[in-house]
Amino acid sequence: MQTRSPNARRTPRHQLRVDAAGRQLAELRTQFSAELECAREQVAIVQEHAEASERYALRKLDQESTLFG
Repeated sequence: MQTRSPNARRTPRHQLRVDAAGRQLAELRTQFSAELECAREQVAIVQEHAEASERYALRKLDQESTLFG
């Protein structure tokens, strides 16, 4: 008994569906990667703002303690 590969049983119509699904998957991966990169950039910006706010608050506290200390 000869074993056939799964690809050998595919009809042309089935292969078209598989190819279309592969293209759709590749497109979705590209879109996801772009959205993920955008989200990472936004997180980096928010982190920078938070760090700047923290530095500002610490400077203000230091100034107050110098004035009233």
